Amino acid sequence: MPGIMALRKRAVDDKPLKNAKIVGCTHINAQTAVLLETLVELGAQVRWSACNIYSTQNEVAAA
Repeated sequence: MPGIMALRKRAVDDKPLKNAKIVGCTHINAQTAVLLETLVELGAQVRWSACNIYSTQNEVAAA
């Protein structure tokens, strides 16, 4: 995750994903949360759903 955190820090002021609409369906875990937060901070509108209710980390999904 250091790479995605560095990208977030480097590009947050430019908002390179402004007006982008991104949807996805993956396992919901801590790594997914970091990805989603990064997409939002870079300007994207994000909608996400869990692909497998048994692999979802409830504490992450609740946050």
